[in-house]
Amino acid sequence: MKEFLEEILVENADMSLHGKVQEYLQSIMEVDFRTSGSEENIKRSLQKLFNSDISKCISGHSLIKVFDRFTDECVRRELQKENADKRAIENLLLRKRQIHDKILSHIIKREKEKFSTFQQESWFVPLISRDMLCHMDDEREFYRRLLVKLQALGAEASYFYIFEHPTAHFRNEEWHCPKRMYLTAYQSGEDIIAYEEDKRPEVVTTFAGEGKITRRKNHAQNYVATIFCLFSGKIQYGILVAEIDPAYLSLFYLISRQIGNMLRMYQMSEEQKTMQRKLEILVREIQEKNEVLNFISESDALTGCMNRRGFIEKTLQMNRDHEGEELLILFADLDHLKEINDSFGHIEGDFSIRHCAEVLKKVVGADGIVGRIGGDEFCVVTLGNLKDGQQIIERIREESDAFNCTSDKEYYVELSAGCTSVICRNGLVIADALREADRALYEVKKLRRNSVKKIRL
Repeated sequence: MKEFLEEILVENADMSLHGKVQEYLQSIMEVDFRTSGSEENIKRSLQKLFNSDISKCISGHSLIKVFDRFTDECVRRELQKENADKRAIENLLLRKRQIHDKILSHIIKREKEKFSTFQQESWFVPLISRDMLCHMDDEREFYRRLLVKLQALGAEASYFYIFEHPTAHFRNEEWHCPKRMYLTAYQSGEDIIAYEEDKRPEVVTTFAGEGKITRRKNHAQNYVATIFCLFSGKIQYGILVAEIDPAYLSLFYLISRQIGNMLRMYQMSEEQKTMQRKLEILVREIQEKNEVLNFISESDALTGCMNRRGFIEKTLQMNRDHEGEELLILFADLDHLKEINDSFGHIEGDFSIRHCAEVLKKVVGADGIVGRIGGDEFCVVTLGNLKDGQQIIERIREESDAFNCTSDKEYYVELSAGCTSVICRNGLVIADALREADRALYEVKKLRRNSVKKIRL
């Protein structure tokens, strides 16, 4: 009987099941196959066995083999008798066929139920992928949601380990356990814990530490701790240790393959984010360098004003942005720059040019454009009319007078200025407007002092 039990019970079945199965077997084997009521007795005993909680722990095909050997032995013993009972032998062979049919019917029914259950539960697998995909931006929740689903599928406990570095494996290559892996999350009964990246228990080949597995096996249940390797293609990302009913091995294998694919997607997502961050940094660096280059190409190094190119581009943009509005154009130049350079040196000449630029920027304000378009020539563009232009010219004179009164320079720093106005419109020729302002300046320059040298009394 012990030999029969070891054959019939599935691998890893609890020892507590042996006694119960033995009772069912004895009730069937003790039936007198020679009696007319033996058929019903066998059917009832088998049905009772199949309807019991331990039926899923019994191998149907092994059960057929056991009864075949039992009935064959009964037939052999009957044939060894001097007066063999032909009727008894026929009944034994008939009961053998009936047992076959009954057990096969049960096997087919159970396989159909298993397939139907597997099919229904396999529909659950895409939900695991969906949940993990929805939490790609939260790694802790990414792993926790997985264990929530495994718990719902009947896992008594599950432990999710990630290798320090994903490892490639090839056909016929010996598998080597990584030196380090980390417990990212675990589920034990109703409890589910997921760790932040910097707080994950480390597991090395010689020591598990807080990442060790704690078994919760209830001996009244048929749960087995099973290790699933988490692969995507040839790359292994970690392992899943799940304490499950052996009936769910196929389903959990399918889930492990799906998890491997999700880990690959997560890795690709992280690589994409890293690449995106690098790209953003590179773009910012390029933008900053372009801004510097644009500033250099559009700005006058001595004064910080727009150079001729930058001034024309900004003026064209202002014309486009303010169509129909009046635009004031003012021309100004530093009086007697050559005399300053010849009498006091080019350093003083550069100082005078810079001071004029500061005066113009102060008077015009942030809404205007100031450009140095020649050695001592400046141009200003701002929204306004000729009256506004005269006010600006007056303020330029006041600023110059105030400086010259307090300056210890031996020369005057003064600007001559003339202005004109135009209406912003499509087709406006900026060069024509600048020439008109230049003509106005020419008239004003006739009134400048003859020399910039201050007369000391």
